[in-house]
Amino acid sequence: MRIIRLEIQNFRAFYGKHVVELAKDGERGKQNLLVYGENGSGKSSLLLAIQYFLDSSNHFQDFNNYQHFKKKDDLGYIETHLRERLNTPKKVCKWSSIPEETNTDDRDLNEASQAKGILDYKKLLEVHFVHRNESNINIFDLLVNNLLAKCINDSDIYLRTFSEQWNHLLTIIPKRRNNTRQLEEFRKEAALFNLGLRAKLNELEGRIASLMNYFGYQVNISFGFENGIDFNEDLAIKYSKDRKENSIKDREIFLNVEFLGEIVPSPHQFLNEAKLTAIAIAIYFGSLLIAPKPKLKLLVLDDIFIGLDMSNRLPLIDILKEKFSDYQIFLMTYDREWYEILKQRLDSRTWLFQELYRGVIEDDLEIPIWKQDKDYLEKAVDYLSNHELKASAVYLRNAFEVILKQFCNDNKVKITYKEESKKLTSDDFWQEVRKAKKTNGTLYVNQLLAFDVELYRNIIMNPLSHSRITGVFRQEIVDAIATIEKLKLALFPNNK
Repeated sequence: MRIIRLEIQNFRAFYGKHVVELAKDGERGKQNLLVYGENGSGKSSLLLAIQYFLDSSNHFQDFNNYQHFKKKDDLGYIETHLRERLNTPKKVCKWSSIPEETNTDDRDLNEASQAKGILDYKKLLEVHFVHRNESNINIFDLLVNNLLAKCINDSDIYLRTFSEQWNHLLTIIPKRRNNTRQLEEFRKEAALFNLGLRAKLNELEGRIASLMNYFGYQVNISFGFENGIDFNEDLAIKYSKDRKENSIKDREIFLNVEFLGEIVPSPHQFLNEAKLTAIAIAIYFGSLLIAPKPKLKLLVLDDIFIGLDMSNRLPLIDILKEKFSDYQIFLMTYDREWYEILKQRLDSRTWLFQELYRGVIEDDLEIPIWKQDKDYLEKAVDYLSNHELKASAVYLRNAFEVILKQFCNDNKVKITYKEESKKLTSDDFWQEVRKAKKTNGTLYVNQLLAFDVELYRNIIMNPLSHSRITGVFRQEIVDAIATIEKLKLALFPNNK
């Protein structure tokens, strides 16, 4: 199941009606969404729209609390169109400012809400930032009440989730420490909880190790849960509802980090932000991989790359491709350079690219403005069809450079060293690409294609600041576009 259409009207920053259409009825369309959004454009509101919409399926959410302040008296809603497969009936669900119109009491939405597939950088910080002033990182609550909450405890005869069993434990805490019957009941239940949680933590450690391998760090993660929870007799002399959870001792799952073969004390104070972010991502993603899968497998990621440099961002793309290929992914970023790289590395057949900007209407009121995005070649064609030849040539030149750089990066093609990388030109990449060979020894770029590229390089490489625009010149751009399309196909035959 996936979302094929998302409508947002008068929700937070979204003034008026906004539509993201991934597929029309009877069309396969796109599975995933990549959004570039400048700061203040409504990117966070998009994430919250999806999150609160799903949350409305399992408890009452008053839409009016999130209504755009200029549209308090107008209709506001979030609506999704969902379908399981092409040509199957779609399901329309709506969360509205008019309660009678809300129909999100739906099992599929509820399960998607519980799956914890919505993640932003603030949530990543929960793993380490909230423990900045402590020597150890205790993530018991994060795991039991959040990430592993819906995982089944296989050691429990009733096969309850950890969240269900934990909540049950809170109800059977002995009211007096000398109550033998209550104490025995609690400790029997706690023993099953501890046994199942240790097994699940071992499974999570394996997933995390696999994910950390993508980043290439010599970092091993383990969880310290040796004692397990137990009844805290010292604090239970006088039972108080406000102190209920304090009556359970050893509510501790410590995050242990081994780096370069040694345990790191206070890793959140020693490791750099990139490593901490990678660890947090591995914990979140690892928990998703071992949790029960909802029918609507949704992954919404808003700028979780902030703490990672470029060398650590690229492995994350491989993780999404290889570990979450069956998920519908909404990926958002404010980093324009990173957005352009993602566009080149993600399959345009399954990804919809869109841009989100700030627009201003009356009284300096800012509203989100959507601009469906295209790659440089598509933009070059668009500008050419509108007779904007210089702009078309600029985008064509950019397309040529991006194609070469992507090929060199993917195939580890060595480029002549220059002290300042910014001084590398497209010619530095082109000279190496034209010599590159496939595993069978043949050239990626045959002699005829190389000749055509060389023929049109003046159009591709030059800034085209001259003003003489003729019919012949236009035809040259047409032919140059066709040549670069052939070049892209020759270098990336699997991305037709």
